[in-house]
Amino acid sequence: MSGDTSIQSGSVNNGNIKNQSSEFYTTWLDNSGIYWDNMLNLHYFNQYVHTQMHSGKTTKGQYQQYSVSVASDVGHSLSLSPGMTATPYGKISFFHTRKTDDELDNQMIAALPPASGMDGEMGILVAADFICPANACAPILSPPYHMNLPGIVE
Repeated sequence: MSGDTSIQSGSVNNGNIKNQSSEFYTTWLDNSGIYWDNMLNLHYFNQYVHTQMHSGKTTKGQYQQYSVSVASDVGHSLSLSPGMTATPYGKISFFHTRKTDDELDNQMIAALPPASGMDGEMGILVAADFICPANACAPILSPPYHMNLPGIVE
């Protein structure tokens, strides 16, 4: 997957952020209804900036940044009645973006610190089968409890 974001401010100030990412996903499902999902995302950002300083001089620079994120969740689907299930689950995720210290063409440093964090979530998914015109559908109710976990910041 890739993307491109352009930023324009006035006739001189502009920037561009190009990103590429790869995602890997795996899941395991037991016949008893227990599942385990895992995801890995790798990101590459190529950032370019061209701007006018307060002094009127223009400067430009380009730098790259990398990040990784992982997530894992476990749940167990339980039958409440025919056509109705409840799935309690827990999820944890982590991300890290590396720092970058790159020099612009006017010798100023574009310093982006590293960023890391962890996140957790617990909840229950409740689904029920309904008959819709010509199709079956299963609306899902999901009241999660979301928390930020202490992360690592360099």
